[in-house]
Amino acid sequence: MIQKSTSRKRTSKPSVVYIAEAVKIARLDKALSQRALSDKVGIPQGHLSKIENGDVDPRLSSVIEIARALDYEVAFVPRALLPAIRALERQIAKAPQPTSQEVRATVQELAKVQQDAQKLAKELPDSKEVQKLLTTIREIQQYKLDPRFASRIREIIEQMRPAFGAIIAAQQHIKNWAENPNTQKQLQQIIKAAAALQQTRNALAHGAIEPVQESVPAYQLTAGDE
Repeated sequence: MIQKSTSRKRTSKPSVVYIAEAVKIARLDKALSQRALSDKVGIPQGHLSKIENGDVDPRLSSVIEIARALDYEVAFVPRALLPAIRALERQIAKAPQPTSQEVRATVQELAKVQQDAQKLAKELPDSKEVQKLLTTIREIQQYKLDPRFASRIREIIEQMRPAFGAIIAAQQHIKNWAENPNTQKQLQQIIKAAAALQQTRNALAHGAIEPVQESVPAYQLTAGDE
């Protein structure tokens, strides 16, 4: 949304601040890191950081590309419609968010995926992708999970769960299961989901969410922990 300025003395700074806040909020809502968004839009991460901090007056073309990458549109809006638009924004903001119970359930599901990944890593010790998945999970567990990211992580886990189940079944019933075409297909599904999980981990880090200080809950402990 672009608002017409009412002052000729301050034509850029207010709009820069408004855009900066809007871009950062929209990016975090999408659980994207600055690097992921900059890659998606095709602008340097450093420049995106300056836009979010209000340090530069972004070009209109850049604003449009960033907005569309975040499922937004830039448009001129009649001033008379602003109260209705802002009321709609407040209504959306009040939409149900993941509860603390749902966040705990997400953490538990993440721990289960970690156990599956550890089992797979033992069977495929040379798989860099599986090792990277384990590293990503451990890094996410070091952060206090923000509710904004709980839904996204659950979506990714849902993508992984059938693939892990299929691989476990193949291990039990198929000779040379690791070379089976269907197993390779399931592995690719896990790798794809792992990349999405890595993006979420990056968003957690760039969102300045503090690492967990308290002890790790018992349900996060695995056989490999001491």
